[in-house]
Amino acid sequence: MAGSDQDNTKKPDTAVAQLVEQRIPNPQVAGSSPSRRDSSSEDDADLRDAGRLGFGVYKFGQGYWVRMMTAVFAGILVLAGAAWTWSRLAAISVPVSEWIMPVRQVTGALSPEQEVTLFKGADQVGTAMVSSFVSEGASTATVRLKSMNLGPGRIPLDAERIRVGDAASPAFFGVIEAREAVYLFERVYIQASAAAIFVIIGGLLIYRFVGARPSTVDFLIATDGEMKKVNWSTRKIVQDSTVVVIVATFLIAAFVFSSDFLLSGFFRLIGVLHD
Repeated sequence: MAGSDQDNTKKPDTAVAQLVEQRIPNPQVAGSSPSRRDSSSEDDADLRDAGRLGFGVYKFGQGYWVRMMTAVFAGILVLAGAAWTWSRLAAISVPVSEWIMPVRQVTGALSPEQEVTLFKGADQVGTAMVSSFVSEGASTATVRLKSMNLGPGRIPLDAERIRVGDAASPAFFGVIEAREAVYLFERVYIQASAAAIFVIIGGLLIYRFVGARPSTVDFLIATDGEMKKVNWSTRKIVQDSTVVVIVATFLIAAFVFSSDFLLSGFFRLIGVLHD
């Protein structure tokens, strides 16, 4: 009896102890707070590990082909956008700083900062300031003009003659042979800068969404995993399916043609259709 009483006494204690152990799987020392799993700190650690192992690429090595093809396709779009930007900027108007005009039948000379008058036939085109004057012979020279002040609807290409003074006794006269614009800067600089900015911004966005942003990277990795589960058709199945489609297409075309031929002949026979 004594032994049985002892057993009955131990059973409740054992049951209580087991219940306590189940409710508190990791007993803590008095005064200490229970340990908890910090998911945010673990995510930060994953990002740091990705930065060390993959040069800033989140989950480096996972979902390789889907991420790579996504980046390639996005890169093609970025390059196409850069090419479009380059072509659109080809029509931009770059300011002209000077005009180089070789002249012939020269009489007289010009000095820098001297004002000259431009003519087209007997009509005045406008005025300009001389930037430089280089005599190349007895009756030829090269004039560089700046600060053109042209009349309404006039352009520098309209100028045919340069004159200083009266038409009867000019201090200088010359017939313009050609007109070459000296731009303030080359248009290609604007085109190249805009295209480069487009490519840089596009590359950063591709890196952000394909390489570093956890939400999009996880989606691409999951897509890669689903693609690996696909049961791709074999070469023979693809060939057989292609042959079936081609043969069915010709059969349907033959049926439609024969039906149209027979019906049109029937309706001609009964007088509904006429040639």
